[in-house]
Amino acid sequence: MTKIHKRGRYSAALKEKVSLEALKGEKPLQQIASENNLSPKLVRQW
Repeated sequence: MTKIHKRGRYSAALKEKVSLEALKGEKPLQQIASENNLSPKLVRQW
C-alpha cells in the first residue's frame, strides 16, 4: 500500500504575509521559507 500525499492549502493571509516579507528584502528567501515551514520555491512563486 502506498501513502498518498495531499497538496498543501495555504490561506490568503499567510501568502500575503510571506510575499510582503519577501518583497521587503530584509531576509533571504531561504530564511523566510524555513520560518514558515515552506519551500523556498513556493515563496518565490507567491
